[in-house]
This record gives sequence, structure tokens and C-alpha cells, in this order.
Amino acid sequence: MNQLNKKRAALPAKSVLSEDLKRKERNVAGMDIGASSIFVCAGTSNATLSVFEVRMFTSDLKALIDQLKQFKVESVAMEATGIYWITIYDMLEESGIEPWLVNPRDVKAIPGKKTDVLDCQRLQQLHSYGMLNRSFRPDKEIVILRSYTRHRTTLTDLAAMQIHHMHKALVQMNVQIGQVVRDISGVTGMQIIRAIVDGERSPLVLAKFRDPRCKSSESEIAKSLEGNYQPEHILALRQAVEIYDFLKEKIMECDMASEHWLNVLCASIPAVSAAGETSDKDAMSAQVKPKKKAANKSSYHFDATALIQKYTGVDLTSLPGISENTMVKIISEIGTDMLRWATPKHFASWLGLCPGNNISGGKILSSRTKPTDNRVAQALRLSASTLFNSKTALGALLRRLSNRIGKHKAITAVAHRLAVYIYCMLRDKKNYHDVGGAAYERQYQKRAVSNIMRRAAEFGYDLVKRDNDTKCSGVTA
Repeated sequence: MNQLNKKRAALPAKSVLSEDLKRKERNVAGMDIGASSIFVCAGTSNATLSVFEVRMFTSDLKALIDQLKQFKVESVAMEATGIYWITIYDMLEESGIEPWLVNPRDVKAIPGKKTDVLDCQRLQQLHSYGMLNRSFRPDKEIVILRSYTRHRTTLTDLAAMQIHHMHKALVQMNVQIGQVVRDISGVTGMQIIRAIVDGERSPLVLAKFRDPRCKSSESEIAKSLEGNYQPEHILALRQAVEIYDFLKEKIMECDMASEHWLNVLCASIPAVSAAGETSDKDAMSAQVKPKKKAANKSSYHFDATALIQKYTGVDLTSLPGISENTMVKIISEIGTDMLRWATPKHFASWLGLCPGNNISGGKILSSRTKPTDNRVAQALRLSASTLFNSKTALGALLRRLSNRIGKHKAITAVAHRLAVYIYCMLRDKKNYHDVGGAAYERQYQKRAVSNIMRRAAEFGYDLVKRDNDTKCSGVTA
């Protein structure tokens, strides 16, 4: 008997696969959700299956829940397809039936024909075997804040689009105001644009709307305003300004709704010290000297930092690169309960910021991060990309990694570090303390020297620190 046959003989005669695939839950159901109907496969305690179709009308969904209760269904698995699952998910959750939201990527690799009837049966079978992973969905109160935040982001993007339309109309009229002001949506730019819409054409008069803080002179601005004003482009400019003002009003309304809901969330929790284990005196001193906010045209119209800090117990803006908008976006997406993820590594893996693990035959085939459209990961990458000129420890880390592995990978690595810090801050209720770029460089130099000395000792060499006045190599065998 050769070596291969010996290995085969050492294997157990009966495979344990059948034991693992015993049904763990029988009173479960699977749903294939579409735009107009839902195909349901419900299992009962007597091992029978019932497959039926339900329309997406609210009355039919209520009847579906009553029927599931008759079958004594305790849990329902459904795929996250579009937005059609949200209504039935909320109704199941309110009725006491546990909904399981499943990533379609985890199910599509299973062989078999893909029909609506077979998909719901496949989901029910896999769920009964315990082979489905539940996707993350925050609590109900966080979902409400997330809806406000995502809607605000959509309005902000639409407002930015109108700024592009203004710029296009001005360029078509050869009004080169964008060459003399940094942002046409600033004070100087918008005053001049509104005057043009109102009918003013004189470059000298328009240049009088220059804000004193503008670096360009009036004569230079007046020279850029000598354009070829055409009625069709004026119409496009006027409509872009009107839509821009309308969207700014709607953003204000969305901010008011977000402020009200944050106050509701803060009222539902006990008061928590903003600095973790610090004393009340330190907390009062931190409130007396607030951190200066950076200029941001899309900032909230209320003190969102104070409300989020009161709700979470920590100040996420103490992290380098985390602005007020980013902080609200992060909390609205993940909430404050970090026990949903076992460790910071699990949290970073859920964000898609950790290296891949594609290994075959003991060889790493690929370590690229998985493709994801996670909004928190996008926000952290954007925050990390702003630290190239920062004098913080994360800024020094970003510059060092950028020189070694490239900018894109370095940004992902620093975003991963930010994710770990956020997890620990929300879990331990402690603020972040930055040691500074210089201290980080000293620690890195000390760690690098220690590694060099360790490697030299493995080869039988001792490293001696060289004095400034000597030219000895400092290496002895």
C-alpha cells in the first residue's frame, strides 16, 4: 500500500457531513422578494413545507404574517434585494417574528435553477440547516437617524450638481469668475452670480460685490466678468441658482429633523461623561475650550458634535481626519453597540478594510480587500486621504506607508487603523489621545533598530552604536 492509500485508510469510514447537516430549526421560512409579489416557503413542526405567493399590498402582507404565526414560524430568511425587503422586514420585526437578512452573494454560488419558487425553498432549507449568515442591521432608532443622514447626503450631492451647472453656464458666457475666486459657491461668487441673474452686466459694478477676504483684487475680478451674456445661458444660470436655494432649504429641514431625533436619543440614555474615566472638572474644562471647527459648506446647522458626544459618551472628532459630518455618518450607520462584532478585526472585516485571505496550496493567491460599497468604509478612506500633511501619528503612518506600498494601499491601511480606534472608543467609552508625528517617528525608529539588532543576533553579530566622531562600522562578530 503506497503512502496515498495509507492516508486514505486513516480517514473515518463514515463522513461527519451528514451529522452537521441535521436540521437545527424546523419552524423557519424563506422569502424571495420582488417588486410586485413575495414567494414564501414556510416549514412547520411536522416537517411539511408550504409554498405560496403573496402580493406586496399591505393587507396581503398582514395576512401573510398571520399565516406565518399559524405555522408557528419563528424566523424568516430573505435576501437583501433592492429596497423591497424593508417593509416586510419591519412588519415581521414588529410582529415578533425574527427576520434574517441575507447577503445574496452568500447564496448565489449554490447550484441549481434560479426561479422564484426554488429560491424561497432554497433559503428555507439553508436557514433550517443553520448555514446562513445574518447581515448587520442597526437598531430601529439608529435606522431612523440613518435615513435622515442618507437623505441629507442625497440633497447635498444634488446641491453640488447645481454648482456645476452654474459653472457651466458661466463658462459658456465666458464669465471666468472661477479663475479669480476659489469657489463660486462662496460669498463673493454667489453675490456676483445673483447680481447677474437680477440683470446686472457691468463688470465694475459686479466687482463691488467682492468680499474683503477675497485674495483677488476688484480690477482682476472685473476683468474676468467681461463676458458674452446670452439669454439661454442666463436662464440656465437662474434655474440652477433657484434649485440650489431650494435644496439648501430642504437640507435645513433635514437638519432640524436630525436634531430633533438626536435630542430624543440623548434623552433616552443616562448622562455619560464625554471623556470616559476623566473627572467632572476635566470635562468642564473641555467644554470651556471647544475645538475649533474647520470650514465646511455642508456642515450641520446645529451642534451635531455635542449631541453625538452626549449620545455615544466619546468625541469621535478627536480622531485625526474625522469631521462632524463623518462622525454623524458613522454613528448613523453602525450605532453604538459594538458587541455586534466580536473584535476590532471582525469590525474591520465587515467594513471591507482588512486584507483578503485567498490561499490555496499554502500559497497566497491574493490579499486584496473585498469589493464593498460600505458607506462607513468610504467615509474612513476619505478621512484617511486628508492626513498626508497632518502632523499627527496617523499622518506620519500614512506618509511612511505611502512611500513603501503606494498611496491607495496606504489610505486603506490608515482607514483600517481608524476603524479599530472607533471600535475601541465606542466599546470602552474613551477618547483618542494623539501622541504626535514626532513621537510616532521616534517609536518607529526604536522599533526598527530593535528588529535590526534581533536579526543581527540571529547571524551571530553584535551591533554597537557609533559615536558621532568615529567612522567605525559598529559591527563585531
